[in-house]
Amino acid sequence: MDWKQIAAGLIGIIVGVIAKAVADWIGQGRREKHERRMRLLDRKLEVSAHFVGAAERLWRSESGRLTAAYSLDNSRSSGGEMYETHLAKYKDAVEAAKIPWADAHTALSAVRLLIPEAGPQCEEYFVLCRDVEFPDKTKDKRECGRLEAEKALRAAMR
Repeated sequence: MDWKQIAAGLIGIIVGVIAKAVADWIGQGRREKHERRMRLLDRKLEVSAHFVGAAERLWRSESGRLTAAYSLDNSRSSGGEMYETHLAKYKDAVEAAKIPWADAHTALSAVRLLIPEAGPQCEEYFVLCRDVEFPDKTKDKRECGRLEAEKALRAAMR
């Protein structure tokens, strides 16, 4: 065997090993990029679902607080024990409304951070859930707001 052939063979092996290493390095980079994108998408889905649920819980708690306030106002004329009972229920409703409000506000902040293109629709839905009326005359508006927020969140996932 000639030294030239041996050298050419060694050069071929070295080039092959280097090419394989470069291809593996590029493939690893693509896999890591894909994994990061999928983790971000997964987080966006979690944030979206959490926001919609938190806004609904906010509406329910605000509705309960408002109902307790009306019951308290109506019991003022009764006085005595009935008023004290309704006052206690109102205080409980106010306390119970704090957690869903904070949760919904935090979820809205997460949406604004991770999915800014859906932020305005989600904020509008948040306001509709926060500003409760008695009786509930804004149900249709709130439902439309929820659908718009969900539509914006879905569009942001594409």
